[in-house]
Parts: sequence; structure tokens; C-alpha cells
Amino acid sequence: MEKQILLIEKSSRPNLEIREWASKFDFQLVLMGNGIEALLWLGKGNIPDFIFAEEEMGLMPGHQFIQYLKASGFFNDIPIIAIGNPDRHEQLASMMQSGALDYVIRPISSELLAQKLNRLLVTNQVA
Repeated sequence: MEKQILLIEKSSRPNLEIREWASKFDFQLVLMGNGIEALLWLGKGNIPDFIFAEEEMGLMPGHQFIQYLKASGFFNDIPIIAIGNPDRHEQLASMMQSGALDYVIRPISSELLAQKLNRLLVTNQVA
């Protein structure tokens, strides 16, 4: 089964650092423009290895998306990484309180992203 990263962000261009990391470790990058699309995709039985979600992803705030996932019980083991802006710490805090495992701040550092994801690979034995 192919390894997948679900990236939910309203931008039409996926984050370059996440895309490069996914390619390096042979993950398929699945892009969704908002939380509703992502929930529908997940509801079809798709289970990614990681989820990246931004707070302002359109139609549904990131913290609410995370709350839905955690309430389902079925998706509790998927590591969720919040994506935020440096001037929006309260949004990141809200996503972390909702159940995000970690966060990255834009602009995303390739080195920091690699460290966090490599740690999660080992901790969650994704591979």
C-alpha cells in the first residue's frame, strides 16, 4: 500500500517543502482545498500516514476539522501537523488543543520539517 500525506490548504499550489519531503520518502501527496473535501475523502476509506492542515483552510477552520477527526475515533492514530502563520499563535494553540500532534510555521524550514517528520516516522512507525 502506498504511503500518503494529506495536505489541506486553500492555496492552489502545494507547499514546496512538504512536496519535496514527500517525494524524497516516496509518499504520495494528496491535496485538498478545504476540510469538507478532506472529510469526504477520508470517509471513503482513505487513511493517510500524515495530515497537514492549516487553520484557515476554507469552509471549516483547522481546529474544527481536527475535532471532527478525533471525535470519530477511527482516525485518532493519524499524526496531524498544523500549519500556521507566525502572527497567528492563538490559531496554532487552538489546533494543538484540538489534537494536532505538532505544528510548523510559515515559511516552513525544510530542515525543521524534515526533523519533525523523521521523528514522527520513527515514533509512529510509518513506513
